[in-house]
Amino acid sequence: MTQSALVAATAVIFCLASLVPLGTTLFGMQSTEFSAHGIPEPLRPQSRAVPGTGPIVDQQNVATGLGSFVSSNVNAVVANITVGANPGVPTYDSANGNVYVPDPGVEGLSVISSSADAVVATIPLPSPPGLTVYDSGNGDLYVNSIISLSQNVTVVSGSSNLVTTSVPVGGYPMPPTYVRTDGDLYVPVIAVAPQQAGHVSVISGSSNTVIATIPVGSFPDTPAFDSVNGNLYVPNLDDTNVSVVSTASNSIVTTVPVGGYPDTPAYDSSNGDLYVPVTAAASGQIDHISVISGATNTVVETIPAGAQAPGVPTCDPSNGDVYVSSLSWGAADGTVTVISGRTNSVVAVAVVESLPQSPVYDSDNGDLYVASDNSSSGEVSVISGISNAVIATIPVLSSPLAPAFDPTSGNPYTPDYNANAVSVISGGFSNNGIQPLASSWFPDLTIVPAIAVGAAIGILWFSYSGDVKVRAR
Repeated sequence: MTQSALVAATAVIFCLASLVPLGTTLFGMQSTEFSAHGIPEPLRPQSRAVPGTGPIVDQQNVATGLGSFVSSNVNAVVANITVGANPGVPTYDSANGNVYVPDPGVEGLSVISSSADAVVATIPLPSPPGLTVYDSGNGDLYVNSIISLSQNVTVVSGSSNLVTTSVPVGGYPMPPTYVRTDGDLYVPVIAVAPQQAGHVSVISGSSNTVIATIPVGSFPDTPAFDSVNGNLYVPNLDDTNVSVVSTASNSIVTTVPVGGYPDTPAYDSSNGDLYVPVTAAASGQIDHISVISGATNTVVETIPAGAQAPGVPTCDPSNGDVYVSSLSWGAADGTVTVISGRTNSVVAVAVVESLPQSPVYDSDNGDLYVASDNSSSGEVSVISGISNAVIATIPVLSSPLAPAFDPTSGNPYTPDYNANAVSVISGGFSNNGIQPLASSWFPDLTIVPAIAVGAAIGILWFSYSGDVKVRAR
């Protein structure tokens, strides 16, 4: 065979390989192997934006051999959806792709289709709703009522969008916690009589009835679940401690004092600790974060919150950091304190608008979205999980609350309490300053280097064709 023929055949192979969808076997080798070995590192599709790594490709389309570059309206409001009066924090249903928005002003739930970004149903409820919790095991949603207005938890079917039952819990229910390992919901219940101890009602996800009642402290709030030791950590707001509940036995393991009024903790799966926001209970105390070890059920660190009234923390599983908003009543600005889960120390403080809500983590781009309810010109601040700095400020309507994140579209759905609307923010991959290119039909990046290689081989072919032969061995 002449060298010219060999080189020409090689060029044809490279060009054909570039046109084969990813995952197709060609000449005994997966086309993904062509991508892995033939594309320079800066041109490979990235599942997350990192400065200096090149264009960002929609990971969902990579498997089909096509990639979508990020839209130019990332971190911008793409829709404002009218809902019922005074909407609260929504919940995303992963089974049907709907977003459920509690509307206490009209005693109902607005159901938003995330595919259409439109209200597809309105569900009447027996009392004004508080928060909604989704049970991924049975597809139901569990709705507590605003304090003192009902002693029941309302169950809504995610398949029919109808109320199926109401579960009496013997007091005023706070938002429950769903435990996937046993399929039950743990509802903190405030006693009807003032200053009496509360309890946790355990609702079975299979029967939607109370199967256990666990005594805890006064004024319990939503617990956090430790998936490693199987315990629930229930903050008792009036008792300045946290009750540790075993979900295996539905009994109290221990009680952990935290030196102030605790709120709902956050569980950090990277180190097994729980981060409890604590507001000072007496003169001389400071607002802080108590870190409870899931291994010993004791406080192992006390971290100054840096500002007043720390909110419910959020853990970022990608970088191991914990983000705590400060309500900062009366302050011109709010703050988000960033705590390293590795060292349990403050590593950054991001300045946002006043009255920031709890951050919401976007697993698509690794950013955190912080709504600021300043009741005039609300906005959502975007904090980069890479730099821990504010990288975007998104104007919304007026009084935003914490959004619900849709992992399918990558969009946060942000309720606006005063505007009676939900703002849909285009999330997904952050472009980090990279100029986005055209739409989803842009070919897979394997074509670019393959054509370049083919062109180079073609030049060699024309340069050396004719009189050089390859001698057979």
